[in-house]
Amino acid sequence: MWSDCAGKCTEKYAWGKLADELMQTLGIAIEFELYGACDSTRHCKDFVISNYDPSHFADDIFRRNFLEASFQCTKCVRMCSLPMTGIDIYCCCFPCGPWSKLGNRMGLDDPDADVCWQAIRTIKHMKPVLFYMENVMDICSTSRDTGGADVRLIKKFMQQELGDTYNTMTISNTSPIQHGYAAEKKRFVLVGGRSDQVDENQLRRNFTELIENPLPVTHNYWTFLGLDEIADEIADAVGELPSPAAACKIHGSGCKCGVDPMILCDQHPCRCAQCKHGGGAFCSWRVKAKKYLADHGLQEAAADGCVTYIQALELMGLLGPKSPRQRNMLNVFARLPAADPLRSTLMIMDISQAIDRARPRCDGTVPTMGVNASMWPMRAGRLLDVSEMAKMMGLDLSEVDLRSTTQSQMRQMLGMSIHVATAGFALIGLLAAAGCRPQPLIAVDSR
Repeated sequence: MWSDCAGKCTEKYAWGKLADELMQTLGIAIEFELYGACDSTRHCKDFVISNYDPSHFADDIFRRNFLEASFQCTKCVRMCSLPMTGIDIYCCCFPCGPWSKLGNRMGLDDPDADVCWQAIRTIKHMKPVLFYMENVMDICSTSRDTGGADVRLIKKFMQQELGDTYNTMTISNTSPIQHGYAAEKKRFVLVGGRSDQVDENQLRRNFTELIENPLPVTHNYWTFLGLDEIADEIADAVGELPSPAAACKIHGSGCKCGVDPMILCDQHPCRCAQCKHGGGAFCSWRVKAKKYLADHGLQEAAADGCVTYIQALELMGLLGPKSPRQRNMLNVFARLPAADPLRSTLMIMDISQAIDRARPRCDGTVPTMGVNASMWPMRAGRLLDVSEMAKMMGLDLSEVDLRSTTQSQMRQMLGMSIHVATAGFALIGLLAAAGCRPQPLIAVDSR
């Protein structure tokens, strides 16, 4: 295997799981060896080397000389041979920033998008039997002023470079939900198999069958993680007038974080330049929150004097986030009809996002995890910890070496990586097509 833009090398973990299942269920022995990997992030390099020990690791995908068949290996600290044969599987989850709603959305005009071209050149050079590439679904939309969907231009370049040596297929909207996980992370996947080893029709049949026969989601995120809920008295207090004793405690806390975003709190000050200089009315998150209240008919909740979600938590000794933006967001979301009743709600959202992008979900699935995601299930009254987020992404942290990885770094790697189940989906379809060569037509004498 060779993995570019490796991140935490999800595919190696996923394929190890698949190898175990193939042996246990079918008695088929298959070993996945990570020969080379590349990522520009130091903690990704440390994680991949400590867990999978590839023969080579590079930190710059562009430091490759295809004419001389060499590349700069940071693990070997020298130029090493770039293989032209022997790589069975190549994968590249190239940067999503050029297309993601959280990026600059310049599409192929973004310099980071050049990684895609380099990945295709690498496929041409290495000639792997199988490959897959992955990105966000927004790559399928027109994102360039010059017109034309970027996917069409990518496929055109792939055709120019690879010709008929590969059979390829694009798959849109594949999600962990289709593979049994209550987690949303829709992705665009481009798979391919070398035409001397993979029959195009078989490739398409495999993935069509996988798509038409999804695995059932048997657990929502709450039961899957086995979360504990906040006390009923906390949930029932939100949106109700406080008792005299509760009102006294709320007043004594000095915190003014409520549903109204325009009220500044000295206990939890906003650090933006506008708020520091007394211009809270022009603070971007406050303006967005005020608009959100108006759009969802919650203006009265901003001034009704009822107990807020954060107040209810902290009255019972639980801790809310320190950020005034996040405190306000949780107070607002708790008053949405979709969150009622709080004692049984499945509402969960990423509070690292702005209020108009957090998009709380109430159907038992976890929203798409981006880099630095902070998932808050309202009924739990706390953030999901890193191990819980990893579990929703298909990764059991007890099975990997974390000595070189901090929690913050793992959170970032989870956000930038493909879901384990999606990687497994891609590999199953590809492996099932490997060796299915197209049969030559045999002339039959009609006499």
